[in-house]
Amino acid sequence: MGTGPAVHLVRGPRHATRVHSIDRAPFRALFHDSADDGAVLSFLRGFDVVIAWSSIPFLEAKTLKLGIPLLQGSPHPEPGVHASDHLYRALAPLGVLGPAPPPAIDLDEESGLAAHRFLGQYGLAGRDFIALHPSSGSPRKNWPLSRFRELALLLGGENWPFVWIEGEADKDAVASLGRIAEAPVARDLPLKTLGALLSLARGFVGNDSGVTHLAAAAGTPTIALFGPTDPAVWGPRGPRVAVVSHGATAEEAWEKARSLFDPP
Repeated sequence: MGTGPAVHLVRGPRHATRVHSIDRAPFRALFHDSADDGAVLSFLRGFDVVIAWSSIPFLEAKTLKLGIPLLQGSPHPEPGVHASDHLYRALAPLGVLGPAPPPAIDLDEESGLAAHRFLGQYGLAGRDFIALHPSSGSPRKNWPLSRFRELALLLGGENWPFVWIEGEADKDAVASLGRIAEAPVARDLPLKTLGALLSLARGFVGNDSGVTHLAAAAGTPTIALFGPTDPAVWGPRGPRVAVVSHGATAEEAWEKARSLFDPP
């Protein structure tokens, strides 16, 4: 259970057989004492144990009512402990011990076809390209747009095709960059389609954001631009990930990217 649409990323053969958006009406009784709890009790009755990493006001009362064990973990990691390892600790009573494995996502055929269709529109199907995500939900975590602009110009100078990734928080940034460095824009794609698109990229460069974690989980060679948050706690994990400080120039970031994006 989680917030949609992100919760749907975990549906697949390696992870969750079913997913539920917690903001649906049947779960209102977990947050409002006056709501009828018949539907949520019926739902919870089908489980042997409940594990929660967030403060859901009436979850403990509902599980007590049903006699279902509740494992409660804090969503806030300790300093210096990676968030994944911190969350994993809640599973220790079940005999599941850390460290947490690198995340991975199951990409379905439909999402893969949608990603290929997008690339085909711009003549990029079957070609190496770089994905650039120049924004995030927090301006303080963003690498300066001027450096993304310089990086895009470096890519253009070396004849590397690239794609701008644009979500709800990125419209102004991508519009500004696109006036100088025009490229296809992957705009508001469903998360699984975006994950499939990123999995086809030769590499990805982005800020401390969910999209950067998605790229790493898709197995894409990933440059994660970090500052001021601590990458030891919040950095993405994946088979080929490098963290670059916000203080890096475009040339320094591209030098690191080139060594990472080359085939192993």
